[in-house]
Amino acid sequence: MTELLKPPFGLTSAELIQNPQKYFDAVGLKELTPADMTQLATRARERITQRIYDRTSYPTFLKPIDPEKLEECEGQKNIVIEVGGTKMRASEWIVKNGKVVLNGNTIFNGQLVDEKGKEKKAFNDSDDFFDHLFTALPGLIDRIKGNPDAALSIIFSFPGQPTETEAGLDYEVGVLTKDFVIPEFEHTQFIPHLADYLKKKHQIEGTEMLSKVSLFNDTAILVGVDNNIGEVIGTGFNYALKITVKRLREMLGSNYAPGWDDNESMIVNIEAGNLGVMREFLGDENKLSFLNRISIGSSKPEEYREEKLISGMYLKEALKLVLEDINNITDNSAATINDIKAIESKHISMILKDNWNDVPFTIAEEYKLIVKRACEIIRNRSAQVAASLTQGGLMAAGEKHLATTIEGSVYWDMPGYGEEYAKAIHLMSGDNFSVSVNRPTIEGVGPELGSQYMGAVAGLLYFRDRGNREE
Repeated sequence: MTELLKPPFGLTSAELIQNPQKYFDAVGLKELTPADMTQLATRARERITQRIYDRTSYPTFLKPIDPEKLEECEGQKNIVIEVGGTKMRASEWIVKNGKVVLNGNTIFNGQLVDEKGKEKKAFNDSDDFFDHLFTALPGLIDRIKGNPDAALSIIFSFPGQPTETEAGLDYEVGVLTKDFVIPEFEHTQFIPHLADYLKKKHQIEGTEMLSKVSLFNDTAILVGVDNNIGEVIGTGFNYALKITVKRLREMLGSNYAPGWDDNESMIVNIEAGNLGVMREFLGDENKLSFLNRISIGSSKPEEYREEKLISGMYLKEALKLVLEDINNITDNSAATINDIKAIESKHISMILKDNWNDVPFTIAEEYKLIVKRACEIIRNRSAQVAASLTQGGLMAAGEKHLATTIEGSVYWDMPGYGEEYAKAIHLMSGDNFSVSVNRPTIEGVGPELGSQYMGAVAGLLYFRDRGNREE
């Protein structure tokens, strides 16, 4: 990365108020043009095709999810745990009358924190991580012990290579993202760590549950029979593509995953937040200068640069930079920030709604429009980059329309995000390009449990299909 520009960027308070665009231009905080988006999409298509050819993006062992095909699973239970952020969640599901429903109305919610109650991402080893996970979800161990015949599904939002084992479906974990540090996890399978922990710490072993464990990437479980992509646009960013076996064979020239002959299509996890297409974006360093300032403070400055323009984890860092810049330009007279670490991506949403009362800082009235415009650019650019990378995936898969299931608070909770995303897709593909976006919802259960529901369905269908395949 080149040397970064430093505030006050040659600007005075008066100039900032009179012409905020000077500030946006100086720091490279700008939206993408249609030409920018098309170039990003083209690069993404090339990179995804190469990854599949190199076998660094992997077809999973999942078929497209169909919640209507559960007749053979009547009465079966599945406990689902989400692993991949500091906010933890788990639930238990059962098949009744051919439908997956929440069993017991108990949702386990918690957060990974240290002894001071602060968010925790670095752990000494796998036991330390699981200690914190089950402490964050009190009662879950008892639920696991009380349902030894239930299946166990893990929704896993870290990169990895899916691997079928005797116990079920595992991941060989790659590099941990989102600044997580768990030394024993990288480049090993996840489930043996969990099974060893449950045996040592909670005397759980030899149960049917531990012989029916499935681990899925959080995007793959969103790909159903009626859509061609599953995306997460929230704390992180990633998507999985449904690609026909015919198309995969054209890319590869050979098979490399079991089950190809039994399926018309396969689900491929792309790890789209780290495609590597932003490193030389248009050869214009100014377009990357704001991104570089966000990246420099991360644990992997040169990696996951796409995610750093899209995901909530980094959008909040963009807002912090804007506030700090404005304070530097105005000699700290524009904003009073009580706790810079308390700023979250949800505060961008509040500002977009002109709700200034619930943000953890105060802004002088004459600077509010500048901060709001910055938030609009941050939101719009996130949606434009996400749409460009999605378009590149569709191009790689040979798809002529977009039918996507999206999870994530950035997409669903940030005002105007969905509209900007669809607008960007149409700017690249034309108004006749079909765009369909949905969110997994279950009757009687809020949308926040959509991924848990899809994880339960995916786990039950995986073991049904695996049993049929092995007969």
